[in-house]
Amino acid sequence: EISACLVGSEMCIRDSMKTLFVLLGMFIIYPCLYAQDAELQACREELARGMSQKNRDSIAAAYCHLGEYYAYRQADSTRYYCEQGLKYAATDKAEPYLYLLNNLADAYFSSGQLDESLKRFRFVLEEAGRLHYEVEIASVLSSVGVIYRRKEMPDSALVCYNRALALLDNREAYDERTQLLTSIAILYTLSLIHI
Repeated sequence: EISACLVGSEMCIRDSMKTLFVLLGMFIIYPCLYAQDAELQACREELARGMSQKNRDSIAAAYCHLGEYYAYRQADSTRYYCEQGLKYAATDKAEPYLYLLNNLADAYFSSGQLDESLKRFRFVLEEAGRLHYEVEIASVLSSVGVIYRRKEMPDSALVCYNRALALLDNREAYDERTQLLTSIAILYTLSLIHI
């Protein structure tokens, strides 16, 4: 009788612990979900303001922010919002035009469409060159290098990385330089593994 009572108590405690963990998980996750909803709502309100004012720059920027919101959540939503933003973006100004193009290329990369992504990144390079926006050129060259690395084209990847590093010389672009050097280290590590 006592052992049956103890087993019943253990099961009750176990069930209570499961319930406690679920509740704790909800309390931890809920603020994060609320912050995401607030960020999304702010983006939607920005778009609505731009639309009501019929301000093409504001509309393009709002679509850019929506694309960035979905960047690591849903690549197809990112593509949609970037394509919508490009309908409104002025092509004679770097921002948000180049960011929309870059985020669109990134979305194709995220969904595994390397050839389409490479084509789009090359277009971003052309446009960044046309607009004399060197910071974006270095970033895009880094992304193109990653694509070449993923396509097992290490020489092409290294050329892109070195061109990007050269563009960052004499600039205080420590984060970008660190990212590039890390990409080069990964490239060499993978090359050694395949030997």
